[in-house]
Amino acid sequence: MKNKFISTWKYVVGGSTVLAYQSWYESYKSTKSAAKLNERLESMEISINDIDVKIDRCIDPELKSKLIVEKGELNNSLENLKTVHEAYIGKSQGVAQNSNESTKLFEEYNDQFHRAFKIVLEKAEEIDKSLNNSSNENKFIDMNFIWEKITEYKEFLSTLSFTELCLVMNILMSIFIFTCLASIIFAVYGNFLIDKLSLEQKYPKLSSLIRIRVNLQHYYIMINTLFIVLGLIFIVYINFMTFIHG
Repeated sequence: MKNKFISTWKYVVGGSTVLAYQSWYESYKSTKSAAKLNERLESMEISINDIDVKIDRCIDPELKSKLIVEKGELNNSLENLKTVHEAYIGKSQGVAQNSNESTKLFEEYNDQFHRAFKIVLEKAEEIDKSLNNSSNENKFIDMNFIWEKITEYKEFLSTLSFTELCLVMNILMSIFIFTCLASIIFAVYGNFLIDKLSLEQKYPKLSSLIRIRVNLQHYYIMINTLFIVLGLIFIVYINFMTFIHG
């Protein structure tokens, strides 16, 4: 009789433990799922803050005004998402965990959250896409600006006489030769200049560049000497042709 009682009690305790664990696990799973959804909400808020920064940097006034309106709609959708989350938090506090009501409440919350989150995500992606397209257009505008300046320079050259063009080329080629000489000087006396002028402390990036040139000393001397020789030959040729035909 005693053994039967102990055996029965053991099964009761064991079964109760299993049921308790099941309830604990369901509660843990719901809590963890709610926490994950909250993390997604926080992550979305961070992404939207990044979008705010991008909109502020937008240089197209018309596009910026349009994006600000869309951002207002996005904020409304985000507030709706927060309302869904906060409503669940408020309702869940007054409901016993692991009850049918608690499970039903979480399922409703989960469904509402994902629907609201999808709306926010779609609006955020739409704005981000517009910003990325604007960025690409700005790069294209920059390239157009460069080509525009090149065209203006060509038009300026077309207004010069034969002799004036020769003088322009002399000036430009002289500047080029001076830069080649500077490269040779830095290659040969780089370490001396770094120590003498304290470039390591004042301009660390410049000193690093000079040290690289020192390490490639022979290469820089050979290449820049070749450039100088070619530049001088070019100057002699241009001046000779200008003297003959000018």
